Amino acid sequence: MNPVVMHWGAWGLRAALCIALLYAAVATAWVADDAQITFRQVWNFVNGDGMTFNYGERVQAFTHPAWFMLLSGAVFVTRELFFTTLALSIALSVAAVALLLAAEQRGRGSIPLLTPAWLLLFSVAFCDYMASGLENPLSYFLVGSLLWFLAGDNGRRWSFLLLALLVLNRPDYALLFLPLAILLAVSSFRVRHLLRDVWPGALLLLAWFGFALIYFGSPLPNTFYAKMAADYPTAEVLERGINYYRAMLHRDPVSLLIIAAGFTLSIISRRPVLLALAAGQVLYLGFILKAGGDFMQGRFFALPVFLSVGQMVLAMKYPPPARRRAPAADKEMPLPRRLPLKGGVISAALLLLAIILGGLAKYPFATTPGFHNATDIFAVMDERGFWYWPFGL
Repeated sequence: MNPVVMHWGAWGLRAALCIALLYAAVATAWVADDAQITFRQVWNFVNGDGMTFNYGERVQAFTHPAWFMLLSGAVFVTRELFFTTLALSIALSVAAVALLLAAEQRGRGSIPLLTPAWLLLFSVAFCDYMASGLENPLSYFLVGSLLWFLAGDNGRRWSFLLLALLVLNRPDYALLFLPLAILLAVSSFRVRHLLRDVWPGALLLLAWFGFALIYFGSPLPNTFYAKMAADYPTAEVLERGINYYRAMLHRDPVSLLIIAAGFTLSIISRRPVLLALAAGQVLYLGFILKAGGDFMQGRFFALPVFLSVGQMVLAMKYPPPARRRAPAADKEMPLPRRLPLKGGVISAALLLLAIILGGLAKYPFATTPGFHNATDIFAVMDERGFWYWPFGL
């Protein structure tokens, strides 16, 4: 195919994807009941009453300090909560996808004309939390930025700061990105280079947790103690975790397909960064099971879905490393071999399967103004279906 046609065709498809996801974000935008807990503390904070829930009572009821601070800054300017939150969420979610697409252009090589990022449009988990008042949009944006840096040649320098911000956006993301952080640390050539790269993120984490310990009396939010230190029977917690996965399989099989595809392509690629991300996915998904899942369908799977698409993009962008051979003195090293199947074929096959499965589960972007789905699957609630009627955009 003509390179010029391929170039402009790829840009056209990427622009179309961003527009489609912008529409999906607006169509599915809503405010979760958990978000209104954060709203109450944001409103008290910007009005000079401190980080309190009830007047004069310092308590960390939110689980996302980074999102809390960003949202507080926006609300301080606008003096309005509902539309400010949704506008900020939509902008961050679409920007995250744009960063993922920009990562395709970095470094050597290129990925197919049809990008795996189209799969996001058919993921209920991803679309449901593009704009929900919760921290997911900022998580998408931070992961998109991380993938953009990792796709280049100097990803380590800013990666530790982004990883620190991700932990401040949800402390349990520490498990998701722990293998990557270890890999980046051990791959540093000199100790002084490692210290130069690590200190901004480490200082940020120490500053927040030190502040929280003094201000709230505990470095971790109340929800940690409510969920992880409640001493429920292990069998009951595991049963709830299994049911959380079963609910996903019933309502959102596309998201599980994306996570499985991202993991598989990461393993096939044999790239250390992708292997580290795959290991982090295993740790995080195991943590979801151990924690007993959640009452919100898809919430904890939303970021793994976005990260998995990023893994697919990078796996198709860079071929597996070639096996070491002893070349003749007058010959060049052999070029690395491509993935067993061409990236375009993989993308097209996954997209077709996502369209079929998405149709069975109902496409998230097909939301109408009167959408209402107050149902649960295995005691796991469709939170957007329940709250969209009173609190949808």
